[in-house]
Amino acid sequence: MVKNWDKVKMYDLTQKLSHLTPPWPTYEPLQIKFFKRLSSNGANGQVITTSNHVGTHLDGSLHFCTHGRDIASIPLTDLIGPGVVVDLSDMSEDYGIYTSKDITDRVEVRKGDILIIHTGYAKYGWDQLSALLQQNLGSCYLCWFYSNWQYLSQAAEKIRLVCIPTH
Repeated sequence: MVKNWDKVKMYDLTQKLSHLTPPWPTYEPLQIKFFKRLSSNGANGQVITTSNHVGTHLDGSLHFCTHGRDIASIPLTDLIGPGVVVDLSDMSEDYGIYTSKDITDRVEVRKGDILIIHTGYAKYGWDQLSALLQQNLGSCYLCWFYSNWQYLSQAAEKIRLVCIPTH
């Protein structure tokens, strides 16, 4: 893949991280504590404490089933590869439910693909003015994910990775 790097289209799903980044409901928020300051110590030093569901993160299958893999067991090569982006933003709504048919009607998902689901909810990110005005922080993800867990479980042999940018 390295020799063809100039032909690769990359998608950066990274979210900005701040003490304002909302955690997943019922999870602890990000905390940043300065123990050194530039003005008095010549350098800034911080202790950052966070739960595993704040900002950009990867859930290993162990998060959802007891026989799944933890993050350390996932080779980096599993996170890089061919994929497809499905745009569901025109049907996104709070607590909306998307079906596997909604996905397969719009894109072809091939064996080994990384599936990126575009819901359009990035416009509601904590760092976006529209989110502050509407106080809407990507609630569609929760219902979509759980309503389609059966589809994702059945598709596990086919789909390498599912990415859902929510904020």
